[in-house]
Amino acid sequence: MALSPGLSCYYVNRRRVGKTFYYCPEQFTQDWDLLPGNEPDGDNVCDEPIAGNYGPATNVWHIGMTMYTLITRCLPPRPPQPEDIVVNHRVITTFGRPLNQFHNTERSLRTLVKRCLAYDPADRPSLRRLLHIVRPKVRNDKDPNDPNSESNEVVRAWVRHAIFNAPIPQEHNPDPDDPGLGILDDDPNDLDYVP
Repeated sequence: MALSPGLSCYYVNRRRVGKTFYYCPEQFTQDWDLLPGNEPDGDNVCDEPIAGNYGPATNVWHIGMTMYTLITRCLPPRPPQPEDIVVNHRVITTFGRPLNQFHNTERSLRTLVKRCLAYDPADRPSLRRLLHIVRPKVRNDKDPNDPNSESNEVVRAWVRHAIFNAPIPQEHNPDPDDPGLGILDDDPNDLDYVP
C-alpha cells in the first residue's frame, strides 16, 4: 500500500517524537536503515512490521515503560538491553532485562512488563489482554495473613512518598542551540550519546 507523501512524512517524522529514554522499537529499530532509499518520503513505511508501525501496541510499550520506571525507579538503560524470553512456547525479544534483579516484585508482573516491552509490536499483549491479566490482581481487600496484600492506606502512603514528595530534580538549563533530538544527536561528549 503506497502512502501519500504527506502521510509518509508523518510516519517518518514520528521517529523523533517523545523522550529519548522512552523511544519504542517502532522509532529506534535498525530496520529504518534497511528501507529502500528510492522512496524519499518513505511511502512503504506503513507496510513494515516494526519501523513506523505505530498503533495500539505502541501504547502498550509505553504502559510497559511506565511500569518499568515504577518498579525500578530508574530511567530505562541506554542503549536498550535486549533479552530473549519464552512466551507460550515462542521466543520473543524484549527490553525488560533489568527487571530480573527486582525480586521484590512479583515474577508474573515482571514477565508481563517484559511482554509489554517486546521488540516486535506483534509480540506485545493487546490492551484488552493486558486489562484481562491485570484486573484480577487489583484488590481493595486487605488480608492480614498475606504479605503481598496492601491496604488502600499503604498504597496512598507510597504514592505520597514516591510521587508527591519525590525529590525535585535540579533545574536543567538547556542549550538554546541544541535542537533536542536526543538519540539522533551525534555529539560524543553528550551523556546520551550512543555510537
